[in-house]
Amino acid sequence: MRVIFIVFIVFISGCSSQNNQSDKIYYGATQLSDEEISLNSGYQLLANGNAVDAINKHFKSLTEQCDVQYENSEKQVYAARSKVESLFYMLKAMSEEKYAIVISSTCAESNYYMGYASLDLGRIKKAEQYIKRALDFSPVNSMYLSELAHIYQINKDWDQALSTFYQAEGNASVYSPEQLKLLELTRAKRGIGFVLIELGQLQKAKLKFEECLELDPNDKNALNEINYIKGLIENS
Repeated sequence: MRVIFIVFIVFISGCSSQNNQSDKIYYGATQLSDEEISLNSGYQLLANGNAVDAINKHFKSLTEQCDVQYENSEKQVYAARSKVESLFYMLKAMSEEKYAIVISSTCAESNYYMGYASLDLGRIKKAEQYIKRALDFSPVNSMYLSELAHIYQINKDWDQALSTFYQAEGNASVYSPEQLKLLELTRAKRGIGFVLIELGQLQKAKLKFEECLELDPNDKNALNEINYIKGLIENS
């Protein structure tokens, strides 16, 4: 199983279907919806290496619920993690002369984690479908873009992987919430570096990993890759 480097963030502005709540759980002063509770429980299972139960007990039903609620909506439905992201989606809809609504991130996150868990089980095509569905809800989400780029990387589609990682890098700087910006920015930069190594562009890859260390001197993955690149150059 891949190590999950994602911090689970619950956003409070729940989906419009979240009015009737049989269970009330509070984190601090904030009441969570049933959907958010289920998403959090599924994440915990996934983080503990139980992708099958995470899918069957939580993520699958959540994604199906979102499809039923929004798939045939006459409005463009976006899911945002921040006010900046919400504003971007609304302005985008206005420029395209579309009606749009912005909901909480729950539907996007459930599809993302469904994709992540599917990939953990080796279901690459299914994983790609769910990640792309998450991006339908949240097209500028850096975390989702990096995961899609990772799938392209697995498939050795280097050009797609590189361009998608670059997109994730740019979006992290602008749209990622402050508490996740460093995590998502360095994730994208490392992804770029990995692909550049595969393409034989070692100096460019080294520079990208050095950018990671400038942002986070404790980024051991970036440091290991720099040492790896140095070894490749010395032995070439």
